[in-house]
Amino acid sequence: MPADTKLLAVEALSKRFGGVIALDGVDLAIRPGEVHGLVGENGAGKSTLIKCLSGVHRPDGGTMRLDGAPFGPEGPRDAERLGLRVIHQELNLVPGFSAIENIFVGRRYPKRLGLVDRSATARRVRAVAADLSPDLPLDRPIARLTTGQCQLVEILRALISAARLVIMDEPSASLSRGEADRLHDVVRRLRDAGTAVLFVSHRLDEIFALCDRVTVLRNGRTVATDATSAMTRDDLVHLMSGGMAMPGRHRATRPPGPPVLRVDRLPFGRRRAPLSLTVHEGEVVALYGLIGAGRSRLLRTLWGVGEPTADRVTIDGGPLSKSGPAGRIRQGIAFAPEDRRTQGLVMRHSIAANATLPRLDSFRGRSWLPMPSADRVNTFIADLKQRLDVRMGRASDAISTLSGGNQQKLMVGRWTPFPIRLLLLDEPTRGVDVGAKAELHGMMRDLADGGAGVLMASSDLEEVLDIADRILVMADGGIVAELAGAEADGDQVLAALFAAERQEPESRTA
Repeated sequence: MPADTKLLAVEALSKRFGGVIALDGVDLAIRPGEVHGLVGENGAGKSTLIKCLSGVHRPDGGTMRLDGAPFGPEGPRDAERLGLRVIHQELNLVPGFSAIENIFVGRRYPKRLGLVDRSATARRVRAVAADLSPDLPLDRPIARLTTGQCQLVEILRALISAARLVIMDEPSASLSRGEADRLHDVVRRLRDAGTAVLFVSHRLDEIFALCDRVTVLRNGRTVATDATSAMTRDDLVHLMSGGMAMPGRHRATRPPGPPVLRVDRLPFGRRRAPLSLTVHEGEVVALYGLIGAGRSRLLRTLWGVGEPTADRVTIDGGPLSKSGPAGRIRQGIAFAPEDRRTQGLVMRHSIAANATLPRLDSFRGRSWLPMPSADRVNTFIADLKQRLDVRMGRASDAISTLSGGNQQKLMVGRWTPFPIRLLLLDEPTRGVDVGAKAELHGMMRDLADGGAGVLMASSDLEEVLDIADRILVMADGGIVAELAGAEADGDQVLAALFAAERQEPESRTA
């Protein structure tokens, strides 16, 4: 097949949402049987481009061609009919349905005697899942799966039927290292079978390991396309940022102060073993472990959701409030969950409503009037927009009009103008670009330097080594190692983790 053969060709594509220009001249060409990387900062236009390709949005200008013929799907189902499969960054699953049922939503079920053949359906799903995630609980309702397991369900949904082009938007953002490795094997097999893959990732190591070529977007435009073998990591970062210098590693600028958070022998995890940890003023403490280690559950417990703390947890030497998240907020505790779409933001509401939601009482024009002051809200939004570099249109626009990275910055940054003693963060930079990641790290460091304590959970080892003053390695609901962030390296962290894994060979649940 000639090297210049194009399966998909996009030229000068444009898309506008009100006053926001999302795409302003995107060019993209994907060849049959290649893995094509797509990178760019948050807000560069990647997700909008994908939604145009999948029929969710109609472009305002430019052309799209598939096999040389004009291409403009009327909707996602039309795009699937033409051979496209899309794994979106944001999860779109039915919580009460099982994984198997979600995988076949909107698709033709195998039938027998005119009825759905559930046995054949399950066999078909399990055959595909065997390569990607053989231990995924396919019969369990989505509401009882972890975010990483839900991501695997989205991937299986796209792979359950043959495709000409599979579009993957941050498919490994919530996966463990082992799950990501299996996904990479699947991508390579798709390429070897002649299926094209458009692979979107902020993990540049993935781009270089998997992709034949890479296209870089910046501010809604294509700025470069080249073979990955002809580029370096620094080349990509430079093209994505436009030459903006990236901050280096973030470390504490002062010795840690007195304890802000103390957990003393809290019965936790599957075995209800006692768990203890301390977070001091001025330090960032990272929880690192595989999916199912208990990191997210621990943060939710501290936030007041789920199992009680039974007076085993103190904040500034006093007991945690027993009135749930509202009481935690009054004690100066803030929380940014892992899944911003379903747990952190209200996607139907405006940017302003989401930014002010945790502290609505602070925006009242009159203390006795239970409604926010428009002037106070607008001043607050203008400050967040400038201070966090949130790329947005009007404050009244839906939060869904922002890119994933800008949603993340807003979800974390909305707490920072208020007094914070303890900031809890679950995967704070999941699916964000290198620039937004540095900004979020700087925000965390500023809070710690101002006297707060920060406790974060992350599956990104590079991030943990970049930002953490102390690293707590978790496995099976317990802390199995504590390392000083300034002295630790990746080998030490993984050695501690896998030593614990070898001691606990049983399968883990979320």
